[in-house]
Amino acid sequence: MSSVSSISYSGGGFYVTDSTGNPQQVDLGTLMMMLNLDRTENLDKQIALQLEDIQKRNDQIKTLTEFLAQARAFKAAGTDDDIKITINGVTKAMGGSASDSWAKDLGITWTDVGTGRASQSSNDAKTAWDGKFDANINAIKGKIDALNNDSQMDNIKLQNLLEKRGNAFEMATKVMDTNNQTVQSIIRNL
Repeated sequence: MSSVSSISYSGGGFYVTDSTGNPQQVDLGTLMMMLNLDRTENLDKQIALQLEDIQKRNDQIKTLTEFLAQARAFKAAGTDDDIKITINGVTKAMGGSASDSWAKDLGITWTDVGTGRASQSSNDAKTAWDGKFDANINAIKGKIDALNNDSQMDNIKLQNLLEKRGNAFEMATKVMDTNNQTVQSIIRNL
């Protein structure tokens, strides 16, 4: 039977209407079982959405981790931040003044470091350049940390949904067992 759309009580019996509009008379045990199975189905949908969100977040973290590794490598090399990098087969500028950059796409507030460290005229300028790149690296780390915190919350939500689903399915199973025992008892007494 499709999802339970409505329930009514009339003339000493329960009537369940499914999502296609077909009414069916059922006993209390069957009604309880149907409602728990319907709840299980709804929880399955919520679990699927939660898993999809977790996967998207994990993909973001993976991309950010690769971006962080490349940013550290380019800082160590003293390269400017307009350089193009490839992550997951996509090439864009790291940050800098580019309108289409990894930093922008990943939601990172990027400080333009300008030309490479070697082209800086003084030690103070080189130190300032390093500081700007460090700020960018810290921004990437902050984004990764925030996503990791969100992932932990998503995992807790997923665990709660799985527990609720298990309870609903267990309740439906208990109702089926009780109905079966009742039917077996009636047959034995005939």
